[in-house]
Amino acid sequence: MNYRIKNLDGIRAYSVIIVVLNHLILNNKIKLNLENNYIESFVMFILDGQFGVSIFFVLSGFLINTLLIREEKKKNNINIKNFYYRRGLRIIPPFLLLLLFYLTLDIYSYVEISYDSWLSMITYTKWLNWKLDQITAHIWSLGIEQFFYLFWPIIFILFKKNRVKITIVLIILPTLFRIYNFIYPNSCIFLNELSLFIRVDSILIGCFLALKFERINEIITKNKITILLLLICLVSIVSWIPFIQCNTRIINQLSKFLSLVIFNHSGIAVNLIILLIITLTIDSANKLFLLDNVFVNYIAKISYGIYLWQQFFTCSNNTWYSNIWISLIFIILIPTISYFLLEKNILKLKNKFDTDKTTL
Repeated sequence: MNYRIKNLDGIRAYSVIIVVLNHLILNNKIKLNLENNYIESFVMFILDGQFGVSIFFVLSGFLINTLLIREEKKKNNINIKNFYYRRGLRIIPPFLLLLLFYLTLDIYSYVEISYDSWLSMITYTKWLNWKLDQITAHIWSLGIEQFFYLFWPIIFILFKKNRVKITIVLIILPTLFRIYNFIYPNSCIFLNELSLFIRVDSILIGCFLALKFERINEIITKNKITILLLLICLVSIVSWIPFIQCNTRIINQLSKFLSLVIFNHSGIAVNLIILLIITLTIDSANKLFLLDNVFVNYIAKISYGIYLWQQFFTCSNNTWYSNIWISLIFIILIPTISYFLLEKNILKLKNKFDTDKTTL
């Protein structure tokens, strides 16, 4: 049975496009000359790579949990072994290809990747030491996803009668950890800004949306104008709160607290923005051209490969492939080759373990 939610491929595509554009901007391959600080802040929020990753996290949690719910309704149980096979076949082979590429470059001293960095990559714990080197830093998000995939089906089964409650509790915990980080900065390696315990709430928000989708969709459908206004307000606040300055120390500290805990790239406000966008998108009666056309559907298809390979090219400098156009060609070309020669064939094997054949 083919299962596809219209317009969501477009959201996946734009999430990885945001990441690529952000990395090009951070590495000065694209320069934004915006004189107005508020406009610049708004643009940088929309093009924040962490925002792009948060979109993908929420979307991933929503789709994974939707499939688990559908499997349970269809078969009255969850086959955890098949779930692990599906996730492993989707994520590991393209990742191993990237590791082989890095290993070759490392052996021939073209790049230098430390032992600690290698260890954290192959154990999916890059979120512990993502600052060690730039070309492998992006692997932190794969680690968080893998830990989620490892534990979530177990939680889903064990807490069958209290899934919503346990999901809410797990969503709240990262916010508490952010508050702890605000009070005691840099006091715990497990609570850095990209750690599993700080960033997993984005995926859990997606799980919550899947669990309560009918109710959330009903509320949003009945209050679309109000929801759109709320979205505008939230985006404005998240974009502009860093510019709040006051001579009063308490106000400045409050502004800093809100920026780091509530309105940062993975905070409650941003996750709520993403939740509302996804729900509004799904609720659309017709496909939206900007989210469902040949270009975005193709980018969505190779989005995982783009995310894996973009880091090497966007952070490269003083090489023949440092040119932005050459970088972009390789960022599309290599994932395309990977998809058609490797991933597409493996996905056929993955489908043997699928209850509903949805590419995630």
